[in-house]
Amino acid sequence: MQTEKNPQRRGVAFERLLLRLFRIAGLQAEINPTISLPRQTDLIASYGEQTYLIEAKWEAKPVSVDVIDSVDSRLRRTDPSVLGVVISMSGFSKTCLEEVVRKRGERTILLVDSNDVKSAMSDPSKLIRMLRTKYQRLTRMGEIWFNDPAPEQKSYFWRSPEDDHVSLVTVGGTPIPWVENRAESSSPIFGSLSIPIDQPSQHGMASIKLFPDVRSLDSVKQLISYLHDGGKCDGGFRWTLTNRRLSWHGVGHPSLLAALERENRENILAAQGNPGITLHCHGIAIDEFWNLSADIYEATEADNCDLSFVMQEPPLDMTRFHQITDTFGSWWESRMSWDYGNDFTFGNIEPGIELEVTGYVVSNNPDYGSEANVIGVLARNPFTQQNPFPNSLSSSWRKISGIICHTAPYRRWTDRRGRYYLTHWVHAEAAGATVVAFEASRPSLFATRNSR
Repeated sequence: MQTEKNPQRRGVAFERLLLRLFRIAGLQAEINPTISLPRQTDLIASYGEQTYLIEAKWEAKPVSVDVIDSVDSRLRRTDPSVLGVVISMSGFSKTCLEEVVRKRGERTILLVDSNDVKSAMSDPSKLIRMLRTKYQRLTRMGEIWFNDPAPEQKSYFWRSPEDDHVSLVTVGGTPIPWVENRAESSSPIFGSLSIPIDQPSQHGMASIKLFPDVRSLDSVKQLISYLHDGGKCDGGFRWTLTNRRLSWHGVGHPSLLAALERENRENILAAQGNPGITLHCHGIAIDEFWNLSADIYEATEADNCDLSFVMQEPPLDMTRFHQITDTFGSWWESRMSWDYGNDFTFGNIEPGIELEVTGYVVSNNPDYGSEANVIGVLARNPFTQQNPFPNSLSSSWRKISGIICHTAPYRRWTDRRGRYYLTHWVHAEAAGATVVAFEASRPSLFATRNSR
């Protein structure tokens, strides 16, 4: 954004960045809210009972006192408890600072500069504490407090959700939106072995919630986008749509939204006497795994929306759940489990099963280099004649046509060809969905040099 010459494009990108930052920090946030109509507000965020009306500026010169007057005018159209926040990457003029101190007895406006933004980006958990410190210093001492300048960093530990860089392609590299399977029963989600529940002997926390108020396709999509934009998909995103005869599997949040739009537009939900379609999707963050399932019907209706979180340890602060329920309605039923070991199994496949590769899962994440990387393979179902799994996996495996496998290690696109062998599997149950992850390995380049 620092190199963006178009102020409008930079402003839009800056608002999206702040939206994601506030959500990762645990606040409920939205862009262009209606809190101060008819005047427009950039963002609004809340944490517990505290609400912030936010104005974002990235201009060539420091913010003038006119911006403070504008925010003050909008605050007067809101509840007296609402605090104003002006975020300026170019700083604030002297008269602006003086005006904020003078008005603190009327309506409080907190000032956030570029050092504050960089500090919060380096550790989003600091954001709430930073806002509270600014409020206390301003109201109690009449001081405006800013973070000290921090060394420039090339990148921060959190980035845009990784699944935006991932796509499915054919063997030749042609993009495909999803993989279609023909099966008579619900097929599982295909996941990644990086889900953080790989120690079944350890205790953790599973929280499963049912949202009765989410009864439309739009609400389901909004909930998925809320989780995605809130930083809960940084390690991957997988989804499946299933009816009685077909199932579609894909990677990435954008491809899921495209599939849902297609289903709605072509009215496939009601085709062939099908009463509806079941959605299962999951995302992976650094320290948690979540799964969402919902039934979707024609006329864009939805029901039975379940959302589950599996974490390495119980959170002391349950605000993240309250922020979701504040937006999408209270949950009707819930189940808290302190041991997810019974719902989780894994194992090796020996000897490895050679796969007939039909495509690849490709990542264009710049963190991996300038060249695309193969992080998974699409393959014909190798289980039609054999079943290496325990009884927990049903015989429906023999009926599906294709699978998606994680690969380790990743391969450059130019080094993609060769033999891949299925070597590991993971099986988990969450929120009514079966989550299955496969891992395929490839022998050394020397051993595959003559392979196609």
